[in-house]
Amino acid sequence: MVYLIPVRVLAFSLTSTIKNPLTQGGGPMTTPGGLYARFAVLMTTLSGVICLVMIIYGGFLILSSRGQDEQIEKGKQILIWCAIGMITIASAYVIANFYLTAANSDMLIRSR
Repeated sequence: MVYLIPVRVLAFSLTSTIKNPLTQGGGPMTTPGGLYARFAVLMTTLSGVICLVMIIYGGFLILSSRGQDEQIEKGKQILIWCAIGMITIASAYVIANFYLTAANSDMLIRSR
């Protein structure tokens, strides 16, 4: 017994064009600088989320220490290193952003 069920067929025509996934959803990334900028924003956001989680964890250790000096010191160290890490990450992002802005404009002196 053969059942005839209508099925939609999705196919490309010979004249259709394939869209570039790098230029969709968030601006053009057709240059290596644009791709790097998108990656830098992603990594900065991810590190910010990780830092927020670590700040919450360090604060939780301090609050739940019940007077134990070891737990308080561990929580303080987590908070201190998280602050140092965020300052380092923010500085790297500012320097990279300045470099990419300078590279995309005529601010750089080019030797001929």
